[in-house]
Amino acid sequence: MARRLETLLIANRGEIARRIIRTCRAMGIRPVAVYSDADRDLPHVREADQAFRLGAGPADESYLNMERLLKAARDGGADAVHPGYGFLAENPAFSAACTQAGLIFVGPPPGVMEAMGDKARAKRLMESAGVPVLPGVELFGDDDGRSHPANLASEAERIGYPLLLKAQAGGGGRGIRLVRKPEELPEAFASARREALGSFADGRIMLEKYLENPRHVEFQIFRDEQGHTLHLFERECSIQRRHQKLVEESPSPALGLPGKPGRREEMSEAALLAARTADYVGAGTVEFLLDQGGRFYFLEMNTRLQVEHPVTEELLGLDLVRLQLEIAQGLPLAIRQEELVPQGHAIECRLNAEDPFRGFLPGTGTLLALETPAGPNLRTDAGYEAGNLVGSHYDSLLAKLIVHGENRSEALRLMGDLLRATRVAGVCTNLSYLAAIVGSADFSRGEYHTGFIGLHEAELTGEVLDEGLRNQALLALAGLTAHGMMAGQPPLLRPETAIPGVEPLTGRLQCRIRLGDETILADWRVYPRQGGLLVRAEWDGREREAVFIGQGACAATLETGGLVLPLWWKMAGDECWLDIDGRHLHLRIEDPANEAERTGDDEAAQKLRAPLPGRITKVAAEVDDRVSKGQVLLVLEAMKMEHSITAPFAGRLVSLPFREGAQVERDDQLAEIEAE
Repeated sequence: MARRLETLLIANRGEIARRIIRTCRAMGIRPVAVYSDADRDLPHVREADQAFRLGAGPADESYLNMERLLKAARDGGADAVHPGYGFLAENPAFSAACTQAGLIFVGPPPGVMEAMGDKARAKRLMESAGVPVLPGVELFGDDDGRSHPANLASEAERIGYPLLLKAQAGGGGRGIRLVRKPEELPEAFASARREALGSFADGRIMLEKYLENPRHVEFQIFRDEQGHTLHLFERECSIQRRHQKLVEESPSPALGLPGKPGRREEMSEAALLAARTADYVGAGTVEFLLDQGGRFYFLEMNTRLQVEHPVTEELLGLDLVRLQLEIAQGLPLAIRQEELVPQGHAIECRLNAEDPFRGFLPGTGTLLALETPAGPNLRTDAGYEAGNLVGSHYDSLLAKLIVHGENRSEALRLMGDLLRATRVAGVCTNLSYLAAIVGSADFSRGEYHTGFIGLHEAELTGEVLDEGLRNQALLALAGLTAHGMMAGQPPLLRPETAIPGVEPLTGRLQCRIRLGDETILADWRVYPRQGGLLVRAEWDGREREAVFIGQGACAATLETGGLVLPLWWKMAGDECWLDIDGRHLHLRIEDPANEAERTGDDEAAQKLRAPLPGRITKVAAEVDDRVSKGQVLLVLEAMKMEHSITAPFAGRLVSLPFREGAQVERDDQLAEIEAE
């Protein structure tokens, strides 16, 4: 029976909230947003017709407060609630609460969500229907007997190593640990359970056989209340780090071109069978692992819209949110399977606030810039804009960059161009890391699997600054500093003399280039010149020079070695975000005058400071312990992920000021070690 939907509460934030608002506008539906105090200035708050504050509690809990969300729906006159993804999107209790409140929940019924959200139960259901599954076993909390260390070890031996520990209520790559050896099992189980409890308030864990280097291929499905079931083809999601997807594409290179008989047909039929078996309603994703021999296994079913849904939209020319809202109103799907014909090739990259060159620590701070080019076949779904604060309460996704080409070769070229032309400053991001992935030979050939990141880690995160790029960066930095001083701005560096137009601007330049973590000391001189600056700098016993010509607030050119290179930059404090001819660098400027005050112990102690705000979830050592280099001292949870704080050298632990459960701020001293 058709139901009228005039006002929609969006129980989410950031880019998915903005995405849903766009479809509401196209359908004549009134969008209502919600926000935590940390999100007050995000674009989705401004773009909705109304936005309701969820309260002054911890920001990461605001979007989980069902009572406040339902009150916002009532106060906003909503007919329905769209949960987006994450937070309560796969919570059957929230779905049921919406229904009891007389609201349409845009998603499957609570019973279906509960069955598919429990990974172990979902596997049993799929196995009974004849869908291939991996061997595994359910294990629960620490005090239920089933997960007693002896039982845990025996079940692991029965399944065989390597194996995965997985949160039964999980998603988004959280609560998952790979275990290769028996001695790793107890700590991995405890860590997975902590993360599962923190992310899903559900600590149930399951063991599952781990496939070495499979491909991760998922099928988008839709099913209406009348039982009409569609698959919208597949997405390849094998480029993952810590089981979180970074790059997605369709069609999958592993399945060949659409229209040719093969594994795609078998997998799509299994996906449709899974949807029918679950009596599914709405949008869902059936995820498979495809081994190197071509066999596939059911992994899980996500009972919501996926982050990577734009790939399917670009390939088929559909609006998946519109389909969701139509099904939620009781309308039948207006398209048939044979009418769905994929066109071309689509790729999505997830732009995250994280530093690949410092162990992927989440990046926090105020965005100084977030700019992407517009054009045919280019799409950006962003949750932030310049001036927004990127905090530590939520996951690190800033934006999704999507391209659509006539074929995979064109899509790769478009994505490479898009990544080079994207400008981000104010927080560390994985922009260069994504460019390295897309530009790698194996990815270009489509010859990759879920082990791609581990296999290529050194080349992706250890990019060597070739001499030319390093020279250009240092000359550009000297030019930027002098350019700013001549414009009356505070100097980023402290030159020995600074009389523009009369004396050369001279000084010592020291900067830490995160790519390669290289530190360079240089002496530099900058001479005013008609239309620009002549920069001369000396390091490594050699002098180089360039002509720097400013062209705007953050645009310039650098002429050196016969090349004229476009520059883009943003500066904040002691940091510079610098793009040279489409290559992205993050430089930290250090005042050489402070060098004498630093000692080896002081430098090492910096590594034991909190890299970002978070909560201490585990303390693994005690004061006066003798610790070895690399030993885990404590675990910090931030942006819904755990980060281990390890000893930078061997010694005695003399200070450990925080206990489990404590909230810490960035740069808080977490521990102090007396070197042996």
